[in-house]
Amino acid sequence: MVARRAQQLSEVAAQIDIPVRQFAIDLTTEVEALATALDETKPSIQWLINAVGYGPMGAIGDLPLGVEKGMIRLNCEALVAVTHISLPYMTRGSHIIQVASIAGLVPQYNWGVYAATKAFVHSYSRTLHAELAPKGITVTALCASPTETEFFDVAAQHETLPFFENLKRLDAETVAIQALRDAKRGKAESLPGVMAKSFKIVSKLLPIGLVLFVMRALIKKEATKNNPQ
Repeated sequence: MVARRAQQLSEVAAQIDIPVRQFAIDLTTEVEALATALDETKPSIQWLINAVGYGPMGAIGDLPLGVEKGMIRLNCEALVAVTHISLPYMTRGSHIIQVASIAGLVPQYNWGVYAATKAFVHSYSRTLHAELAPKGITVTALCASPTETEFFDVAAQHETLPFFENLKRLDAETVAIQALRDAKRGKAESLPGVMAKSFKIVSKLLPIGLVLFVMRALIKKEATKNNPQ
């Protein structure tokens, strides 16, 4: 198990009935430590779940440059690096779950950089699924709608978007079970919840310009309702 925060990592590991090796590292700068450990132990990896990522809200250019680049480094570069160094230890019957988002299916007004990183994860995962199929390794892009985690606590540090924050959230355990089930079935995508499936349809049927126009209108309407003049 890999996470940046050692305390939370230990708390999760304590809930697991089997021995867990923990790596409290920052994957944007310390992925080589994980690569070294894999090279030394040469494990058989049956499941790789890349759940890394964060997504501060805000218009492109309004967020600090370091925050925008940080999303790219963590959501994209770190995910690719972990996948790359893990593949030599995966064999037929292994599964990879890449945590994308419904935000990766359709561009997001005032959340553009995050959505772009998740679009990358989605495209990368779909291609990897096809490339690894002859080896019997499945890759599933998890595109869940808003889920009950601490994600939005971090996302709202720079700007709040009530339209997104007020959406009904899925239970995290339910999402995880659905993702594992879909991965076992060899699905290239996991779309838990009605909203995720709706976003998938919207992404295929409606012009992107129209989608962004509607999002802008909804966000403006929600902001006016929460901050009446």
